[in-house]
Amino acid sequence: TSSLLLGTTITISSNHWIMAWTGLEINTLAILPLISKSHHPRAIEAATKYFLVQAAASTLVLFSSMTNAWQTG
Repeated sequence: TSSLLLGTTITISSNHWIMAWTGLEINTLAILPLISKSHHPRAIEAATKYFLVQAAASTLVLFSSMTNAWQTG
């Protein structure tokens, strides 16, 4: 839970979008064990699906921002 608080604090207090994104990623990684805590197959499936969707979204955000920075200078 300390990682969850750290990620939330970083996100709230950030002045740059990269730090806000970093805080959100820390939150994503911190909440995965909480989702799969019960060791039920459905909980593990939910955690896996959550991770895959979040990883795809993060990749899309990073790629689009990198492309934007490359195109606009």
